[in-house]
Amino acid sequence: MIQLHPQNLKVWLDDASRSPPLMVDVREPWEFQYCHIEGSTLLPLRQIPERLTELDPEAEIVLICHHGVRSYRAGLF
Repeated sequence: MIQLHPQNLKVWLDDASRSPPLMVDVREPWEFQYCHIEGSTLLPLRQIPERLTELDPEAEIVLICHHGVRSYRAGLF
């Protein structure tokens, strides 16, 4: 697991030679509705344990939240 700063994600998404990552937003639905990165998928942190099998273990996954705490916790799964 590595930390990716927003600027580095932007560079990645703008790089046509790279496949885009699977972007998973682990915030609550109301937060996602208020603000999210286009193309990201909502999967609230509390649902990660029961929905973990929905994620491709071979995919490059970027976990997104507001400050990084919830995305870090999701990454531990």
